[in-house]
Amino acid sequence: MGYDISHHVIDPGLIRQRLVPAITRGESIDDLLNQAALLGLRRHRAAQWGLRVAALERQLCDAQREAVPKQTLQRPKPVGWFKRLLGVQAFETVTVWPQVSGLPGFDSDLSVWGRPFYIEADSTDAVLDAHARYMACRSDEDVDQVAREMVSHLETRRHRVRPGLQPEALQVLAQHEPWLSHLPEADPAESIPAPPASVIADRMRQRIQVFQQAWSLRQDDEASVFLPWMAEEALAGDLALQAPHFLVGLATQLQPAWTGRGHVWLTALFEKIGVDLSDLVETPASLFGEMLQAHPALAERFQPTLFENYCLGGHVPPDKVPALLDRIQQHRRALILAWMDGDEPEGVSADLDELATDFKKLIEPVTLAHRLGHGFLEAAECSTGVLGLHD
Repeated sequence: MGYDISHHVIDPGLIRQRLVPAITRGESIDDLLNQAALLGLRRHRAAQWGLRVAALERQLCDAQREAVPKQTLQRPKPVGWFKRLLGVQAFETVTVWPQVSGLPGFDSDLSVWGRPFYIEADSTDAVLDAHARYMACRSDEDVDQVAREMVSHLETRRHRVRPGLQPEALQVLAQHEPWLSHLPEADPAESIPAPPASVIADRMRQRIQVFQQAWSLRQDDEASVFLPWMAEEALAGDLALQAPHFLVGLATQLQPAWTGRGHVWLTALFEKIGVDLSDLVETPASLFGEMLQAHPALAERFQPTLFENYCLGGHVPPDKVPALLDRIQQHRRALILAWMDGDEPEGVSADLDELATDFKKLIEPVTLAHRLGHGFLEAAECSTGVLGLHD
């Protein structure tokens, strides 16, 4: 089973005082929906920059492969037992593809697909500074200014080319400088036009109304509700059990999450390295006390780790986030190497920065939660994705 996982900075007050009552009591959160819609447009704008940088890297790799002369070599190939008995050898010609650099220092899994906005930075502090600037943007021009600075910072990593790169590949790299002047448009297959903010808000409002209806019918085993975005019916009781997951997704419209793929969420990583987190991590139940009291069946959906797709996992309340941050920093190296069974690859820096993508997707949101005085939550299939829109 694959997981699209996310690490969330969680404001308990937002969940308990605004989002839960929106489902259980029908209270209006139009102010939050309008705010979320505008933020979605800013995220969409930032994402276009990231996708353009990713497209430039693909162009560079293709151009470098074309520019560097291909090498061929002869290598032995298997022969049948009889030919081996006669001492007959056979060879085949293989093409050795040239080494390419792409954009040195560019990690699309982190800067485009992992962080909430397109961010290039070399420290957690710098990441969170850029994050704060994006969150404060009020126009496309504001977003563009921050994104341009991200591309300019990426260009400062120009020297991070692999040793032994062919001169022809280096020449291709030089021909594309400055990178800001050579950014192509985003791949249409990866980019969709952004709808107006009012449409985004209406989509979220429509889903809230469906969950309100499902919640009101939660005790009726036969009742169903219509899901307009899927054009199909769903049992109200099943949907009511998904309400907390939906609300965390809604909170993500206001405080975007960091995203990853695979068994790289907080509690899975610490379990892999054999470090206990039970003194810090609890189930998400405390965020949804009102719902749990009204619908005890929700208890089965609250566990202290991810257990399936479309679920919530471990929750760290605000008062324990400082200790969590300390523990993550204490076990940095082990967490980075968690899925390498203790084997350290050759040719990487002493701090393992080249391997730290998933670690950064963890330490950055936990640090942000610490700074904001908020909690932390892991989830599966609960993010808005790179386009920053609630689909």
